[in-house]
Amino acid sequence: MNNETDLLMAALLFEEGDPRGTQHLLSVLALTGLHCRCAGRSLEDEQQLAAAAVLRDLTELLSGEEGGEAGPESLRPQTQELARYFLRQARYAPSYEEEILRLALARPRCGETADPRLGLLMEARILASCLESGQSPPDAARSMRSRCGKRLMKSIINTKESAR
Repeated sequence: MNNETDLLMAALLFEEGDPRGTQHLLSVLALTGLHCRCAGRSLEDEQQLAAAAVLRDLTELLSGEEGGEAGPESLRPQTQELARYFLRQARYAPSYEEEILRLALARPRCGETADPRLGLLMEARILASCLESGQSPPDAARSMRSRCGKRLMKSIINTKESAR
């Protein structure tokens, strides 16, 4: 197994079979990869963003975050250590560790980041939530900055409108 496979397996086992959490994690992971490929990101970027997508869900689970709201600040050191532990167990290169942690632990508001890599990750999470809930918050479409995100959000909105 490679380190991405090890990390995903550890995350799924950590979630203890929670169907909603597992579905969300897999959706975000797939959409993150799609976003990276649509944007022409490097393989290194895609690997780091995929790891960040997996770790973000784990850190939310530990800290009790709901819907992207920040959990208790007192749990931040614990969530960072948990994320670091999972990266090391999956044998990620130490040179990747800090950047993956930065991406995984960042909590910008929808569409409020100048970092294009973090923006792709946030878009993937928003799209996954919209697909899972069957709803798109009013600001979700405006928060899409990438060509891929805009196309997918338009498809989600059009599908919901035609179902009415």
